[in-house]
Amino acid sequence: MLMPILIAACAARHGDANAAGAAKQAASNGASPLIATVQIDYSHRDDFLHSVTVTKFTAVSMIPISSGAEKPGTSIFRFEGGGVPIWQIHADEGVTRELLTEIPLVAAGSKYAISKLKYSALPKNFLQDIPEAGPPEPLEAGSYYVFEVDRASGSTSFDAIKIDPDGTIESYQAQPRAGESYALCCNVNSDFAGADQP
Repeated sequence: MLMPILIAACAARHGDANAAGAAKQAASNGASPLIATVQIDYSHRDDFLHSVTVTKFTAVSMIPISSGAEKPGTSIFRFEGGGVPIWQIHADEGVTRELLTEIPLVAAGSKYAISKLKYSALPKNFLQDIPEAGPPEPLEAGSYYVFEVDRASGSTSFDAIKIDPDGTIESYQAQPRAGESYALCCNVNSDFAGADQP
């Protein structure tokens, strides 16, 4: 069974203790930037993290769904405005290959089976692909992000977050649909797509 990553409890809203308002304000006044920490779960004991990609969007729109088409509490949103990967990391394949040839898979994988990942903090034994140098851009108020987590077993999970203007982070488990659409679970806040959305 695939265990999804969790940024927070489904449909929870929480503020980051280090945040001082919106990310743009934080950058300009020297306050700490917004930080999202993801929890990564594994359905197999010998599984481990292969890669993570964080994609930024500037808007979403809600897609009406037929009753019974999705499980109760699920909403579908089309993510719009860019779809630009802003941070991507992967397990250091050289180290992984060496470990897999010298010790059992369970022991090798444990070095990469991290349970928590803080946005922009590169874990030990991982390499950063995007950006090529330096830290990724800070999370920005008013923007949306999709975290894609790929595991060595081939399983993939997604979470979608919205950074509210006050720096509050909304997070939901997400499942890809057609194009840049995702089904979000569960009981998504009515203002997730903005005040002008239904």
